[in-house]
Amino acid sequence: MNIFRHSHESVTGRTSSIASAYMGFDEAGAPVRSKRTGKKVSWGELAEKSIRKIQLIDLAGHEKYLKTTVFGLTAMAPDFAVVVVGANMGVKLMTKEHLMIASALDIPVVVVVTKIDIAPTNVLKETVQHIRRLLKQLKRMPMLVKTLETGETVAKALSSNRITPIFPISNVTGVGLDNLQKFLSLVESRRMQALSSQPMPIAEEQDQNSSSSSVAAQSAPIETSANGTGMSKLRLTRPTRFLELGLLWLARLFPVK
Repeated sequence: MNIFRHSHESVTGRTSSIASAYMGFDEAGAPVRSKRTGKKVSWGELAEKSIRKIQLIDLAGHEKYLKTTVFGLTAMAPDFAVVVVGANMGVKLMTKEHLMIASALDIPVVVVVTKIDIAPTNVLKETVQHIRRLLKQLKRMPMLVKTLETGETVAKALSSNRITPIFPISNVTGVGLDNLQKFLSLVESRRMQALSSQPMPIAEEQDQNSSSSSVAAQSAPIETSANGTGMSKLRLTRPTRFLELGLLWLARLFPVK
């Protein structure tokens, strides 16, 4: 993933802009990689071999670019946020800021503790304990993920926004990477889960001046009443604000006589 888009980012090692890339998984849940060693997988190859794709969005972590990070969290509406913490560095001020912002926006959080291969045991333990305390203050239940089974469990429960998984990993030794990959291959989109949980059909109501009913649903066709005026009445269960405004706008353009 090429996240350095400006020269000053390459010099300082700090990203100041928003970058994104896609990651694909095959039928076995393994990441789709290029056939050529050390090369980035092409778009065509990713689309052909992947049965599941996720978008990775890189946001700035430095305090100077906090505005960019907040914009990314609000404008791009991610399904969950990943807060990366260096095991040898411990919890910093911006770690707390990012956790609080995600919590305020009601975005599920995943904490990834990196560089566990170079962190002393006591420092790693203190870092994890500090993260646990912060999450409990934000009314989130921390869960340390060290096995594939735990990764599967938190992937199914993440959308409830009650559990915050903590993944200790090392990019050098590879420890913990399989747990994180397993999680990413199974975690579900909050929006898709919300849509699948809503009942269909939504409403059915009889018009006094019509012999037929009008049934409205987000993905179902609209039935025409017997008097030829289209929908006589419309009622949606828990509509989104965007859909509600759109329907009001259409009602003004095409009023029912």
